[in-house]
Amino acid sequence: MLSGGNPTGGSNPSGTGTGINYIRTGSKTFAYGYSGEVLVDQSTPKLLSFTTGSETIMGKVQFNYYDTAGDNDIQWTLNINNEIVQSAYQNQAFTPFFNEIYIVIPPYSIVTFTGFNVSSNVGRKCAASITGEVF
Repeated sequence: MLSGGNPTGGSNPSGTGTGINYIRTGSKTFAYGYSGEVLVDQSTPKLLSFTTGSETIMGKVQFNYYDTAGDNDIQWTLNINNEIVQSAYQNQAFTPFFNEIYIVIPPYSIVTFTGFNVSSNVGRKCAASITGEVF
C-alpha cells in the first residue's frame, strides 16, 4: 500500500512539480517526478522535494542545465533526511556530462534535490527528474 506522494492515473499523470507521483502498471508500481523548468540562481531552489511513505524506491535522479544563454556552473545536491547523499558539479551549459544518480530511497524519507548557480545570481533554466520502481 502506497502511503506517500501522489497516486496517479487520472487525466494528467505526468504533470510537473516538486513532488513525487506513483503509477501502477500491471503488477508493478513506479515512482516519478518531473520538476519542469526551474530557474537556478544562488537562492538554492528545490527542483524536487517530497516525503515518501512506507515504500522503498529504487531508481535514478537526472538533472539538466539547458539554458542556451548560460555559461555558468551549477552545483547539484541530493539530500535524504537532511543529509547530503550525492552532489555533482556541472561546468557550463551543454558540456557533456553524465547526469544519472542511482539511488535507493528508504521508507519515510524526506528527499530534496537542489541546484546552485556557482557563477552568477542570474537564474538559469534547469530541470530534474526522478524515476524508479516501488517495493
